[in-house]
Formats: sequence, C-alpha cells, structure tokens
Amino acid sequence: MAHASKKIRVVLIGGSGYAGFEVIRLLLRHPAAELVGVYGPPNELGPMEQFYPLLSKQVTLSQELFEPAKVAAVQPDLAMLCVPHKVAMAYVPQLRKAGLKVKLDPDRLERLEHIILSHQGELEWGAAAMAATPEAVFVSMVDNLDARMGMVQQALRQAVEGQEFTERVPGLEAPLLTRPVEGT
Repeated sequence: MAHASKKIRVVLIGGSGYAGFEVIRLLLRHPAAELVGVYGPPNELGPMEQFYPLLSKQVTLSQELFEPAKVAAVQPDLAMLCVPHKVAMAYVPQLRKAGLKVKLDPDRLERLEHIILSHQGELEWGAAAMAATPEAVFVSMVDNLDARMGMVQQALRQAVEGQEFTERVPGLEAPLLTRPVEGT
C-alpha cells in the first residue's frame, strides 16, 4: 500500500524581494514542499500580497519579523534565505543557536554549502570559493546571467530617448543598442 510522504516544511527568510518571490512561486508548485512561514526585517512586514499582488489568492501568510526563536518554533525542515549574503552569514549562526538544525545527509549538505560559497563565480566578486561541482558551476553561471540581465534592464531604463546606444555599461564593457528591431 502506497502512502503519502511527509512534505518538507520550509520557512523563507527574506520574502519581500525578487528572489523571495521566485522561491515562493517554486515552492507553491513543488509537490513535496509546504511553506510554513515567511520572515523579514521590521520595515518589510505584512501580507505577502502587499509585496506581490500576484500571490494574493495563493499565499495567505504574512511576512513576520525575523526572530530566530520564532522561526525555530515552527519546526521547519528547511530554512531558505533570500537575503544579501552578508545578512545570511549573520542569520545562520543565530538560527543554529535558536535550535534550527540541518536535516540533510552530510554529503548533500556539503554540496549545498559549496554551491552557496561559490555562487558569485569569482573570488573578486565575493565568492568564498571557486565552483568545483557541476551544480555549483551551473548556479554560478545563472547568478552571473541574472546580474548581467539586471545591468541590461537598468541601462535600458536609464537610456536617453532617441539615442541609438546607451552609455557604456561597466559590467558588460559595452554600450547597448536601444532601438527596437524593425517591424516590432
């Protein structure tokens, strides 16, 4: 007789930003995950639909104040941090001290830690290590693509109307063409 497996209880720390939104969208579609809490800083509290109206009928949770003991009290299996890496580096010891324990086998945990430490791709960009597993290489490349597309979006938003090219975009080492393709 088949039985339903227990869902992984997930808390999200930093749900009001773009990465938090994407994590929520992924978790909502994941058959083995259940979002049980969302936490953030004092100036970003309230219903998730306040941050993302698209989530209004899908997520009834509110982003609550990040307090490690409060997070640990909901007994999550997994805490996902969608905050700047220096903030995450400060939060993780607080969560561990509050009793949140990692529930992964050691090999998987080591691989995940390596992905996190190397996701920025280059030491001069803030990576603590160079990517050395296929998964870490993939994540660092996606992170690089995301950063570059952010530069493109910002440059296009700041483009002077009527100018064919933007100013040189430092991270891309080139200006961007701003005129649309003919016929669109």
